[in-house]
Amino acid sequence: MTASTDYDVLVIGAGPAGLAAATALGSAYRNFAVFDSQEYQLCRAAAVKDISTNYPTVTFIDTVVEIATATATAVNQMYKFQVTSTRGGHFRGKKLILATGSKDVFPNIPGYAELVHCLFCDGFEKNDSPAGAPGLGSLQDLASVLMAHHMSNKPLTIFLNGESPTREKDRKALRVAEARNCKVNHREIRLLSRNSGNGYVLVEFSDDSQC
Repeated sequence: MTASTDYDVLVIGAGPAGLAAATALGSAYRNFAVFDSQEYQLCRAAAVKDISTNYPTVTFIDTVVEIATATATAVNQMYKFQVTSTRGGHFRGKKLILATGSKDVFPNIPGYAELVHCLFCDGFEKNDSPAGAPGLGSLQDLASVLMAHHMSNKPLTIFLNGESPTREKDRKALRVAEARNCKVNHREIRLLSRNSGNGYVLVEFSDDSQC
């Protein structure tokens, strides 16, 4: 569609939340723009392409939003929001959706950043593979761990990476995970890499063992 600076809806973010909003808005035939900072995993590029192809009323704008403001001074004012990009562009919208998501903070494990896997993108397609969750931080977000366990047809292992839970909250979470048939591995991880044969993740431990 022809580029414009006025839209029914402005969507900031092209991650899972932003793309879900884009699908709903496209189905409703709303004229909207999605601001895409390009800071997402490559698997989402396919979803962006699908939405662009199937919904003619969407405009993806590859830029970072620097300022978002509410501009309405009257109840009947049509365009109530304005965003400014780092490139200096100004865009107005009747509605504004903040779908900026969250920033990944990876555990300090060599090889992890190259292997990180997005359940939103292809969790269903890979549900016949074993799953693993690294570090004590996994116990602090137990709901996500159990979701991964639910999505996998194979066992899920929590890798504590040489750490032991000291807080009662973490110990309780570990007991819950074990009660849900999650496995627990206490060994320290030295390296994560991709097995070229079957595509699985190869875990190398500090004691020279592997799994």
